[in-house]
Amino acid sequence: MDLQLHRTKIEETGVLLKIQKEAFRNDLLKYRDFSTSPAAETRQMLAHRIRFSNHYTVFADGLIAGGIDIMKITEHHYRLFRIFLSTAFQNQGLGAKVMKLAEGKFPNAVMWSLNTPQDNQRNRHFYEKLGYEIVGASKVNDSLTLLEFEKVL
Repeated sequence: MDLQLHRTKIEETGVLLKIQKEAFRNDLLKYRDFSTSPAAETRQMLAHRIRFSNHYTVFADGLIAGGIDIMKITEHHYRLFRIFLSTAFQNQGLGAKVMKLAEGKFPNAVMWSLNTPQDNQRNRHFYEKLGYEIVGASKVNDSLTLLEFEKVL
């Protein structure tokens, strides 16, 4: 499968928002985090992030498969803000390939960070397999605690 990352075009906002909401829907229902959940994000918020962050569209065999949003913290520290794939493209090993492509776009990075729900074993395993380590935690609400991960290159 041909996998590519291209800077997101504002015209892709609608398609990406639909995929993002689909990908994070179960988390929204589980954690009831209507203020920060990607599944509760508005089109205007996503469009703002596309314009002002390092937002990439994931293409699999020429089809829009998802997106990845990366924030520059410092010259050498980048943060994975969000990665998402359509359910049609999940469980195929594409997430790890997307992460590798994304990290390759920032060769000056020596540290990467991200967070994910504490009780999401699948995400935790995914990030740990990629070399990320838990460095902290923060409680969002009574049902959601986020684990902070870092990866030093």
